[in-house]
Amino acid sequence: MTEAELKAIRAQLNPHFLFNALSSIQNLVSQQKNEAANTYITKLSRLLREVLSASNSQFHELEQELNLIQLYLELEQLRFSFTSRIQISEQVSLHQLVPVMLLQPYVENAVKHGVAGMGKNGVIQIDIQQKDQLLLIDILDNGPGLSKPTTGSSGLHLSEERIRNLNKLYAGEASVDIKNREDGVGVQVRIKLPLE
Repeated sequence: MTEAELKAIRAQLNPHFLFNALSSIQNLVSQQKNEAANTYITKLSRLLREVLSASNSQFHELEQELNLIQLYLELEQLRFSFTSRIQISEQVSLHQLVPVMLLQPYVENAVKHGVAGMGKNGVIQIDIQQKDQLLLIDILDNGPGLSKPTTGSSGLHLSEERIRNLNKLYAGEASVDIKNREDGVGVQVRIKLPLE
């Protein structure tokens, strides 16, 4: 039953992302930025192919998840000129299994509510490390920060629900913590996943 719930949540998550991506293409077309729109469509088709090929699995390797996130960031960088970087600690295995499309809603939130209006000054950083028997993934932006402790984003709500269901199914220690960064600049999302 929990597996069925997870599939249902993933089915809601992918259309949520697709709607936002198509809106981005529509904005480019309405601004008559046809070359950028064509580039966006090409990258989106690559991303959709990757997502569809992974959609029958609950988990895939970290390397595949990061490839999806890199494609997503490239799509958004066509609209907004922020910079991004992904840093992976040496002890982290790229073959570690993670839930499919787990990071995307958090990265999307960092773009839309963090760096979208900042131009080249906007930075999104993803840091991945291992501590004890946990995989720690930090998604950091240097935007305005949270005005409230929680947000109403449906993508984030779906991901939190997904974490709860994964914990039921695998009796794990997965968690997501969203807060303003300690240095006072932007937001930090920390995802903790038990090692396989």
